[in-house]
Amino acid sequence: MTPAQAPFVPTGSRTAAPAPKVPSAPRNPWAKSDVSFGPVVRILITLFMVVIGVWLAVFALIGAGVWWLVVMPWAMRDMWGPVFRRRR
Repeated sequence: MTPAQAPFVPTGSRTAAPAPKVPSAPRNPWAKSDVSFGPVVRILITLFMVVIGVWLAVFALIGAGVWWLVVMPWAMRDMWGPVFRRRR
């Protein structure tokens, strides 16, 4: 028999169980962290970006397309994504 066709014979030894995972810090999109803004500033920035997008839609259609299809999703994902808070 070739090694690929050899039957499996248990040897009785087992590998060690994986170490338990340490619970991660809570993730919350509304929390303020060391690298993000609090909810009030996030809302103000979002409103400011919407105003810019509306202005571009009125005066610059190509700029508005880039703003709404590229810049806004990217900024909103980064700004409103959940953040890890340090436990103190």
